[in-house]
Amino acid sequence: MTIIQQLYPTPSKDFEQEAFEIKAKIWNRSLADYSYQDCALALEYWLNTEKFQPALVEFKKLVVSLDKRTNSLSAQRAWEIVDTAVRKFGSYNQDKAFETFTEPIKRAVRNIGGWQKICSTELGQSWDFLRKNFISVYEELEQDQQEQLLLPPQILKQLEAMQTDQPKLEGSK
Repeated sequence: MTIIQQLYPTPSKDFEQEAFEIKAKIWNRSLADYSYQDCALALEYWLNTEKFQPALVEFKKLVVSLDKRTNSLSAQRAWEIVDTAVRKFGSYNQDKAFETFTEPIKRAVRNIGGWQKICSTELGQSWDFLRKNFISVYEELEQDQQEQLLLPPQILKQLEAMQTDQPKLEGSK
């Protein structure tokens, strides 16, 4: 945060030390899961492509996108993996097929009806419909995952705790 402040100085009459310290703590907590090298690379990228100081959300999206651990497959590539697994493993080898899938692919497969449904779908219009459905579900799951990557772990834990602590509605199990 100090580096960004020095690179994009504000007039001294607008500078408030207390606000800066709070902002620096928030940035620090939000970027704590990323290495110094990841953040430095993102900052260098930002400096070479943007002319204004980044907001935290903009900068964190850049750090996440540059982090090799969080790079995900395109929805089309994910479907190609499923399609290949159907041909290679068939309906009786779900466990072997799932070993080759990433977690988002597994979730998307389950969400569109499961492995057996995919394997029993005939080629043609039904297969194309299933493909489009998979791609739509996969993209939604990936977007949710990318949004979660932007949140600091302590915020995610608090949100999960809030969801588990909510009282159950009458008639729900």
